[in-house]
Amino acid sequence: MTEDLPHVRNHIADALTTSTTANSYGPSNICSRLDIEQQLLNTEKSKRGDVALAATGKGGNRCSDHVPCGTCGATSHPTKDCFSKGGAMEGKRDEVMACKCAACKARSTTTSTNKGPASKPMAATCKPGSLRYDTNGHASAYLLDSKSHQAIYVASAPEPTDASTSSTKFTGLASDTITPAFIMNYLTQVKMSTPHFLPLWTPSPLALTGTLIHATWTLPV
Repeated sequence: MTEDLPHVRNHIADALTTSTTANSYGPSNICSRLDIEQQLLNTEKSKRGDVALAATGKGGNRCSDHVPCGTCGATSHPTKDCFSKGGAMEGKRDEVMACKCAACKARSTTTSTNKGPASKPMAATCKPGSLRYDTNGHASAYLLDSKSHQAIYVASAPEPTDASTSSTKFTGLASDTITPAFIMNYLTQVKMSTPHFLPLWTPSPLALTGTLIHATWTLPV
């Protein structure tokens, strides 16, 4: 491992150094690290085979997007980033991969920023100069300015009163006591005499302000 996979050796050595009882690093972790490395090597070899097949295909030689590495011949990285044996970054595979991930993330962020959010054109739902009403449950009217195309507030309907709200405006009609003095005062105001109004000396219905009241008293002579 010292000669073939120095970066794996360094990674395992660092993990063993920082290993604790609560977070131990043992043989199972080392085997997992070696399995991952083997998968990476297999993937890189398959890419090399694909490049070789493309170069010898019927379509003739084609230019590759990347110049092959001068150390290992792979096209997945430039010569300066080669971490294979004898490469410029030998034993620093983790550092190279971290730099690649950071570069990819920066490119994706720049691309999404340049594109910006997709904007939808505003639909012309009303003509300039027309009166529009709020459809969000508020009884408000707006006028669309033909020049600035802005909505100008016109008016709003008053808030509806609750029908169940109690009112004391006419409570006196049901609670006040009708006395003979009140009736005589009323007859004086309307300039009517007792005989012309109705015979109040016997119980009879008396209509006052829409309320039917039975008078059971006798007016004094």
